[in-house]
Amino acid sequence: MPDPTVINRYRRTGAMLGISCETCHGSGREHVRRARSPLHPLLPRAIINPARLPRARQLDECALCHGGTAALRTPAFSHVPGQPLQRRHDLWTRPDTGEIDVHGNQVALLERSRCFRSSQMTCATCHDVHREQRDVVALSGRCLTCHTLQSCGLFPRHGQELAGRCVDCHMPARTSTTLISNYLGHPVRVQVRTHWIKVYPQLQSP
Repeated sequence: MPDPTVINRYRRTGAMLGISCETCHGSGREHVRRARSPLHPLLPRAIINPARLPRARQLDECALCHGGTAALRTPAFSHVPGQPLQRRHDLWTRPDTGEIDVHGNQVALLERSRCFRSSQMTCATCHDVHREQRDVVALSGRCLTCHTLQSCGLFPRHGQELAGRCVDCHMPARTSTTLISNYLGHPVRVQVRTHWIKVYPQLQSP
């Protein structure tokens, strides 16, 4: 029997789980409906290219999944790509306590970073949003599009050994307080890479 207290339900016969093209680009059905409408020239586009959105809206598309948890203002799964996420979430109404979980709000952690504040970078600056990326050496190469190895304070001692290690030093794996599993009756907290890009003094000796 379904739990009557659960609000978020999906129909198992028609649900598409996970991230689909429509999550970021908009409704294909609505795109077709507008294309067939006699008012087509007057209607706004239903399909968007997130890369052409203003920076804040680009971040919203990532924050939909990577912006932590907050009370919803609209029904589940009703966010329309390109619209401000504030219409859906109360993410930005809570006071900043300084205790953002390493997994719970990666966008907020990125926004605290000096790299973010002193540039126009977005999540897509480092991430290819269309494929999985796990190679920290390759991701560290993205850092060198703005920085140089010589600018690192450890360069005089370690030189070229630092190549490919930017992410390990400046975005270290941290224990999440949000993601907690259970194994044989014991809580298991996973390690997730923080997106607060900064100098971590305890990692000054690679």
